[in-house]
Amino acid sequence: MITRYRFSNDTLGSDTNPTGLQHVSNVSTDESSFTIVSYESQSEVRGIIQKENLPDDLLEWHDHPTIAARFEPLEEGSYILIVTNITQTTFTNEQASVEPMSIEKYFEVITFIKKKNNLIAIVPKESLFFEDFIDEVTRSKKVLGKPEEVIGEALLSIYGHFRQYLEAIKTEIDRLDREARQTTQNKELFKLADVERQMIYLEHLLEIQGKTLDYFLGETDFKEKLGRNDLSYDVELYIKQTNRTVRIYRNLLETIGSLFASMMSNTLNHLMKFLESASLVIAVPTLIAGLWGMNTAGVPGAKEWYGFWMMTVIAMLFVIPTLIILKVRKYAK
Repeated sequence: MITRYRFSNDTLGSDTNPTGLQHVSNVSTDESSFTIVSYESQSEVRGIIQKENLPDDLLEWHDHPTIAARFEPLEEGSYILIVTNITQTTFTNEQASVEPMSIEKYFEVITFIKKKNNLIAIVPKESLFFEDFIDEVTRSKKVLGKPEEVIGEALLSIYGHFRQYLEAIKTEIDRLDREARQTTQNKELFKLADVERQMIYLEHLLEIQGKTLDYFLGETDFKEKLGRNDLSYDVELYIKQTNRTVRIYRNLLETIGSLFASMMSNTLNHLMKFLESASLVIAVPTLIAGLWGMNTAGVPGAKEWYGFWMMTVIAMLFVIPTLIILKVRKYAK
Protein backbone atom coordinates (compact mmCIF):
# COMPACT_ATOMS: atom_id res chain seq x y z
CA MET A 1 0.00 0.00 0.00
CA ILE A 2 1.35 3.41 -0.99
CA THR A 3 0.15 6.71 0.48
CA ARG A 4 1.38 9.97 -0.98
CA TYR A 5 1.53 13.49 0.39
CA ARG A 6 2.74 16.67 -1.23
CA PHE A 7 4.68 19.31 0.67
CA SER A 8 2.72 22.46 -0.02
CA ASN A 9 3.73 25.74 1.60
CA ASP A 10 1.41 27.92 -0.50
CA THR A 11 -1.52 27.75 1.92
CA LEU A 12 0.43 26.66 4.99
CA GLY A 13 -1.47 27.41 8.18
CA SER A 14 -4.89 27.64 6.57
CA ASP A 15 -7.81 25.37 7.42
CA THR A 16 -7.20 23.37 4.27
CA ASN A 17 -3.47 23.02 4.83
CA PRO A 18 -2.66 23.39 8.56
CA THR A 19 0.55 21.34 8.49
CA GLY A 20 1.97 21.66 4.98
CA LEU A 21 1.11 18.08 3.98
CA GLN A 22 -1.59 17.50 1.38
CA HIS A 23 -2.83 14.01 0.66
CA VAL A 24 -2.70 13.33 -3.09
CA SER A 25 -3.05 10.34 -5.38
CA ASN A 26 -0.05 11.22 -7.55
CA VAL A 27 2.79 13.71 -7.52
CA SER A 28 4.87 15.01 -10.38
CA THR A 29 8.63 14.54 -10.49
CA ASP A 30 9.30 18.23 -9.83
CA GLU A 31 7.15 18.34 -6.67
CA SER A 32 8.43 17.77 -3.16
CA SER A 33 6.60 14.76 -1.73
CA PHE A 34 6.32 12.38 1.19
CA THR A 35 5.50 8.76 0.31
CA ILE A 36 4.58 6.06 2.83
CA VAL A 37 5.05 2.47 1.68
CA SER A 38 3.41 -0.24 3.78
CA TYR A 39 4.59 -3.68 2.70
CA GLU A 40 3.35 -7.16 3.53
CA SER A 41 6.31 -8.94 1.99
CA GLN A 42 9.71 -7.55 1.10
CA SER A 43 9.18 -8.43 -2.55
CA GLU A 44 6.63 -5.60 -2.75
CA VAL A 45 9.39 -3.06 -2.14
CA ARG A 46 11.79 -4.43 -4.75
CA GLY A 47 10.33 -2.15 -7.41
CA ILE A 48 11.03 0.96 -5.33
CA ILE A 49 14.54 -0.28 -4.54
CA GLN A 50 15.30 -0.70 -8.23
CA LYS A 51 13.59 2.54 -9.28
CA GLU A 52 15.39 4.65 -6.69
CA ASN A 53 18.67 2.76 -7.15
CA LEU A 54 18.80 1.80 -3.48
CA PRO A 55 20.96 -0.90 -1.82
CA ASP A 56 19.65 -4.44 -2.30
CA ASP A 57 19.94 -5.15 1.43
CA LEU A 58 17.73 -2.20 2.37
CA LEU A 59 15.11 -4.35 4.12
CA GLU A 60 17.51 -6.90 5.53
CA TRP A 61 17.61 -5.09 8.85
CA HIS A 62 13.82 -5.10 9.21
CA ASP A 63 14.09 -8.62 10.60
CA HIS A 64 16.58 -7.50 13.26
CA PRO A 65 14.99 -4.50 14.99
CA THR A 66 17.37 -4.41 17.96
CA ILE A 67 20.36 -3.74 15.67
CA ALA A 68 18.55 -2.15 12.72
CA ALA A 69 19.56 1.48 13.35
CA ARG A 70 21.62 2.65 10.41
CA PHE A 71 22.57 5.77 8.48
CA GLU A 72 23.86 5.44 4.94
CA PRO A 73 24.66 8.46 2.78
CA LEU A 74 23.84 8.26 -0.92
CA GLU A 75 24.80 10.45 -3.84
CA GLU A 76 23.87 14.14 -4.13
CA GLY A 77 22.91 14.68 -0.49
CA SER A 78 20.52 11.75 -0.38
CA TYR A 79 20.60 9.25 2.46
CA ILE A 80 18.94 6.32 4.17
CA LEU A 81 18.00 6.47 7.85
CA ILE A 82 16.72 3.35 9.59
CA VAL A 83 15.29 3.53 13.12
CA THR A 84 13.27 1.26 15.40
CA ASN A 85 9.99 2.23 17.03
CA ILE A 86 8.17 0.49 19.88
CA THR A 87 4.49 -0.10 19.24
CA GLN A 88 3.62 -0.97 22.84
CA THR A 89 3.35 1.95 25.25
CA THR A 90 1.91 0.02 28.21
CA PHE A 91 3.46 -2.73 30.30
CA THR A 92 1.58 -5.73 31.67
CA ASN A 93 3.31 -8.35 33.78
CA GLU A 94 0.39 -9.79 35.72
CA GLN A 95 0.99 -13.48 35.07
CA ALA A 96 4.25 -15.01 36.24
CA SER A 97 5.51 -17.66 33.86
CA VAL A 98 8.61 -19.73 33.29
CA GLU A 99 8.35 -18.65 29.65
CA PRO A 100 10.06 -15.27 29.15
CA MET A 101 8.01 -12.31 27.93
CA SER A 102 9.00 -11.24 24.41
CA ILE A 103 9.53 -7.55 23.84
CA GLU A 104 10.83 -8.10 20.29
CA LYS A 105 7.29 -8.39 18.96
CA TYR A 106 6.68 -4.77 19.99
CA PHE A 107 9.48 -3.43 17.79
CA GLU A 108 8.98 -2.16 14.25
CA VAL A 109 11.63 -0.89 11.87
CA ILE A 110 11.02 2.36 9.97
CA THR A 111 13.16 3.25 6.97
CA PHE A 112 13.44 6.85 5.76
CA ILE A 113 14.86 7.49 2.29
CA LYS A 114 15.67 11.11 1.50
CA LYS A 115 16.13 11.74 -2.24
CA LYS A 116 16.59 15.44 -3.08
CA ASN A 117 13.34 17.07 -1.90
CA ASN A 118 11.40 13.82 -1.63
CA LEU A 119 11.01 11.54 1.33
CA ILE A 120 10.02 7.87 1.29
CA ALA A 121 9.11 5.98 4.47
CA ILE A 122 8.90 2.18 4.46
CA VAL A 123 7.06 0.34 7.24
CA PRO A 124 5.48 -3.10 7.72
CA LYS A 125 1.85 -3.39 6.65
CA GLU A 126 0.58 -3.86 10.21
CA SER A 127 2.27 -0.67 11.39
CA LEU A 128 -0.02 2.13 12.56
CA PHE A 129 2.83 4.55 13.22
CA PHE A 130 2.30 6.98 10.35
CA GLU A 131 -1.47 6.79 10.59
CA ASP A 132 -1.26 7.92 14.21
CA PHE A 133 1.59 10.29 13.37
CA ILE A 134 -0.38 12.15 10.68
CA ASP A 135 -3.43 12.33 12.95
CA GLU A 136 -1.34 13.76 15.80
CA VAL A 137 0.38 16.27 13.53
CA THR A 138 -2.94 17.42 12.08
CA ARG A 139 -4.55 17.66 15.51
CA SER A 140 -1.69 19.67 17.00
CA LYS A 141 -1.17 21.67 13.77
CA LYS A 142 2.54 21.00 13.62
CA VAL A 143 4.37 22.26 10.56
CA LEU A 144 5.69 19.64 8.15
CA GLY A 145 6.78 21.69 5.18
CA LYS A 146 9.80 19.63 4.13
CA PRO A 147 11.31 16.15 4.55
CA GLU A 148 13.57 17.18 7.44
CA GLU A 149 10.58 18.32 9.50
CA VAL A 150 8.84 14.98 8.94
CA ILE A 151 11.93 13.09 10.09
CA GLY A 152 12.39 15.38 13.10
CA GLU A 153 8.78 15.09 14.27
CA ALA A 154 8.80 11.34 13.60
CA LEU A 155 11.89 10.91 15.80
CA LEU A 156 10.16 12.87 18.57
CA SER A 157 7.14 10.58 18.27
CA ILE A 158 9.30 7.43 18.31
CA TYR A 159 11.19 8.45 21.42
CA GLY A 160 7.93 9.59 22.97
CA HIS A 161 6.74 5.99 22.63
CA PHE A 162 9.89 4.69 24.29
CA ARG A 163 9.46 7.14 27.15
CA GLN A 164 5.84 6.08 27.67
CA TYR A 165 6.88 2.44 27.78
CA LEU A 166 9.64 3.22 30.26
CA GLU A 167 7.17 5.06 32.48
CA ALA A 168 4.98 1.95 32.48
CA ILE A 169 8.00 -0.21 33.34
CA LYS A 170 8.87 2.18 36.20
CA THR A 171 5.49 1.39 37.76
CA GLU A 172 6.34 -2.33 37.62
CA ILE A 173 9.81 -1.66 39.06
CA ASP A 174 8.27 0.18 42.02
CA ARG A 175 5.87 -2.74 42.59
CA LEU A 176 8.72 -5.26 42.47
CA ASP A 177 10.68 -3.14 44.93
CA ARG A 178 7.80 -3.30 47.40
CA GLU A 179 7.41 -7.05 46.90
CA ALA A 180 11.15 -7.66 47.34
CA ARG A 181 10.86 -6.29 50.90
CA GLN A 182 8.05 -8.70 51.77
CA THR A 183 8.38 -11.92 49.80
CA THR A 184 10.80 -14.20 47.97
CA GLN A 185 8.18 -16.14 45.99
CA ASN A 186 9.14 -17.58 42.62
CA LYS A 187 6.46 -15.68 40.71
CA GLU A 188 7.98 -12.34 41.71
CA LEU A 189 11.42 -13.56 40.68
CA PHE A 190 9.99 -14.58 37.30
CA LYS A 191 8.49 -11.12 36.89
CA LEU A 192 11.80 -9.51 37.83
CA ALA A 193 13.56 -11.64 35.22
CA ASP A 194 11.00 -10.57 32.59
CA VAL A 195 11.55 -6.88 33.31
CA GLU A 196 15.33 -7.26 33.33
CA ARG A 197 15.20 -9.07 30.00
CA GLN A 198 13.15 -6.30 28.43
CA MET A 199 15.42 -3.61 29.83
CA ILE A 200 18.46 -5.36 28.36
CA TYR A 201 16.84 -5.34 24.93
CA LEU A 202 15.87 -1.68 25.29
CA GLU A 203 19.31 -0.65 26.50
CA HIS A 204 21.15 -2.26 23.59
CA LEU A 205 18.61 -1.07 21.02
CA LEU A 206 18.67 2.53 22.24
CA GLU A 207 22.44 2.54 22.60
CA ILE A 208 22.94 1.53 18.96
CA GLN A 209 20.17 3.81 17.75
CA GLY A 210 21.47 6.69 19.84
CA LYS A 211 24.93 6.46 18.29
CA THR A 212 23.39 6.37 14.81
CA LEU A 213 21.25 9.43 15.48
CA ASP A 214 24.11 11.29 17.17
CA TYR A 215 26.08 10.94 13.96
CA PHE A 216 23.05 11.81 11.83
CA LEU A 217 22.27 14.96 13.82
CA GLY A 218 25.84 16.05 14.43
CA GLU A 219 27.86 15.08 11.38
CA THR A 220 25.42 15.73 8.53
CA ASP A 221 23.66 18.85 7.24
CA PHE A 222 20.29 17.65 8.60
CA LYS A 223 19.99 20.38 11.25
CA GLU A 224 21.06 23.04 8.76
CA LYS A 225 18.40 21.98 6.26
CA LEU A 226 15.86 21.58 9.03
CA GLY A 227 16.37 25.19 10.06
CA ARG A 228 14.51 24.76 13.35
CA ASN A 229 16.70 24.84 16.44
CA ASP A 230 13.73 24.10 18.70
CA LEU A 231 12.90 20.84 16.95
CA SER A 232 16.50 19.62 16.67
CA TYR A 233 17.06 20.49 20.35
CA ASP A 234 13.95 18.53 21.38
CA VAL A 235 15.05 15.49 19.37
CA GLU A 236 18.52 15.48 20.92
CA LEU A 237 17.06 16.02 24.39
CA TYR A 238 14.57 13.16 24.00
CA ILE A 239 17.34 10.82 22.87
CA LYS A 240 19.61 11.69 25.80
CA GLN A 241 16.82 11.54 28.38
CA THR A 242 15.57 8.18 27.11
CA ASN A 243 19.04 6.62 27.11
CA ARG A 244 19.76 7.92 30.60
CA THR A 245 16.39 6.69 31.89
CA VAL A 246 17.14 3.19 30.62
CA ARG A 247 20.46 3.15 32.45
CA ILE A 248 18.84 4.38 35.66
CA TYR A 249 16.13 1.72 35.49
CA ARG A 250 18.71 -0.99 34.83
CA ASN A 251 20.53 0.10 38.00
CA LEU A 252 17.24 0.02 39.92
CA LEU A 253 16.58 -3.52 38.71
CA GLU A 254 20.05 -4.61 39.79
CA THR A 255 19.33 -3.13 43.23
CA ILE A 256 16.02 -5.01 43.45
CA GLY A 257 17.73 -8.22 42.35
CA SER A 258 20.31 -7.74 45.10
CA LEU A 259 17.49 -7.09 47.58
CA PHE A 260 15.75 -10.33 46.58
CA ALA A 261 19.04 -12.23 47.00
CA SER A 262 19.68 -10.62 50.39
CA MET A 263 16.15 -11.38 51.58
CA MET A 264 16.50 -15.03 50.50
CA SER A 265 19.90 -15.29 52.20
CA ASN A 266 18.54 -13.69 55.37
CA THR A 267 15.56 -16.07 55.42
CA LEU A 268 17.88 -19.03 54.95
CA ASN A 269 20.13 -17.80 57.77
CA HIS A 270 17.17 -17.53 60.14
CA LEU A 271 16.02 -21.01 59.16
CA MET A 272 19.48 -22.50 59.74
CA LYS A 273 19.73 -20.68 63.06
CA PHE A 274 16.40 -22.12 64.19
CA LEU A 275 17.35 -25.65 63.08
CA GLU A 276 20.69 -25.44 64.85
CA SER A 277 18.97 -24.26 68.04
CA ALA A 278 16.47 -27.12 67.79
CA SER A 279 19.33 -29.58 67.25
CA LEU A 280 21.09 -28.29 70.36
CA VAL A 281 17.96 -28.70 72.48
CA ILE A 282 17.40 -32.22 71.20
CA ALA A 283 21.06 -33.13 71.66
CA VAL A 284 20.88 -32.68 75.48
CA PRO A 285 18.26 -35.37 76.26
CA THR A 286 19.76 -37.55 73.53
CA LEU A 287 23.12 -37.50 75.33
CA ILE A 288 21.53 -38.32 78.69
CA ALA A 289 19.41 -41.10 77.20
CA GLY A 290 22.49 -42.47 75.49
CA LEU A 291 24.45 -42.59 78.73
CA TRP A 292 21.53 -44.19 80.56
CA GLY A 293 21.03 -46.72 77.84
CA MET A 294 24.55 -48.15 77.88
CA ASN A 295 24.61 -51.89 78.16
CA THR A 296 26.83 -51.98 81.23
CA ALA A 297 26.29 -52.77 84.85
CA GLY A 298 25.77 -50.13 87.47
CA VAL A 299 23.36 -47.84 85.63
CA PRO A 300 21.28 -46.08 88.34
CA GLY A 301 17.63 -47.17 88.36
CA ALA A 302 18.15 -49.79 85.66
CA LYS A 303 16.00 -52.31 87.55
CA GLU A 304 13.72 -49.91 89.34
CA TRP A 305 10.24 -48.81 88.26
CA TYR A 306 11.21 -45.14 88.61
CA GLY A 307 14.31 -45.39 86.42
CA PHE A 308 12.63 -44.03 83.30
CA TRP A 309 11.06 -41.14 85.16
CA MET A 310 14.30 -40.30 86.87
CA MET A 311 16.10 -40.11 83.56
CA THR A 312 13.32 -37.96 82.11
CA VAL A 313 13.44 -35.50 85.03
CA ILE A 314 17.22 -35.20 84.79
CA ALA A 315 16.97 -34.58 81.03
CA MET A 316 14.37 -31.86 81.59
CA LEU A 317 16.62 -30.23 84.18
CA PHE A 318 19.16 -29.71 81.40
CA VAL A 319 16.73 -29.00 78.54
CA ILE A 320 14.77 -26.24 80.26
CA PRO A 321 17.83 -24.06 81.08
CA THR A 322 19.06 -24.62 77.52
CA LEU A 323 15.73 -23.38 76.15
CA ILE A 324 15.81 -20.37 78.48
CA ILE A 325 19.35 -19.45 77.42
CA LEU A 326 18.50 -19.75 73.72
CA LYS A 327 15.35 -17.68 74.18
CA VAL A 328 17.13 -14.94 76.12
CA ARG A 329 19.89 -14.75 73.48
CA LYS A 330 17.27 -14.98 70.68
CA TYR A 331 19.09 -17.84 68.99
CA ALA A 332 15.83 -19.41 67.88
CA LYS A 333 14.69 -16.40 65.83
